[in-house]
Amino acid sequence: MLSNALFAPFISVMYEWLGETAPGETGLAKIDWHLLESFRVAGRLQHVTRAAEQLGTSQPSLSRALARLQAELGVPLFERAGRSLRLTRYGDLFLARVERALGEIEEGRRELADLTEPERGVVALGFLRTLGAKFIPELVHRFSVARPRVRFNFVQNNSAAIEEQLERGALDLVFVAVAARPARPRMGARLRPGACADRPPHACAGAAPAGAAA
Repeated sequence: MLSNALFAPFISVMYEWLGETAPGETGLAKIDWHLLESFRVAGRLQHVTRAAEQLGTSQPSLSRALARLQAELGVPLFERAGRSLRLTRYGDLFLARVERALGEIEEGRRELADLTEPERGVVALGFLRTLGAKFIPELVHRFSVARPRVRFNFVQNNSAAIEEQLERGALDLVFVAVAARPARPRMGARLRPGACADRPPHACAGAAPAGAAA
């Protein structure tokens, strides 16, 4: 079975391949994402008027769009049931696929936003177990007050283990033990190498470079 992560790329490749077939064989490659979204909403509500209101379009425009989609696919997706619509078996099958494909696109857009917007996203934070009782909870709480849309994934382990994960890129920031002198170990914070390379300049302002001690 095709995994969710591969479904949208598979659909894109399929559309590209269909677009290379002889003219007149199929109109499927002409379908755009807006048209699929219109079908998804209409399929969920099974009512043209309510679907048009949700999409912010007119009922005639939505009806024409659905008719064009059915013509391009070559199968009936809806059947009339009084003033409402009812999905055919073809419509049921296609709706399930459209939900998955558009869900992948939406998730991809969220991931891109997390990477490019400094006020949101996920920080993979590693730290020593001894810091988990007080220091890390207080630090995260203070940070979250200023940036509530940023989420954290936590990893607790020894210094060597979390530094290895930092070097592999599995963690963004770690708090580890730094031996300033044998009798006086200190805590140090390290950023993943290149952590600020794909961020706006102000997003990492004041961030400690790898190896900086706290």
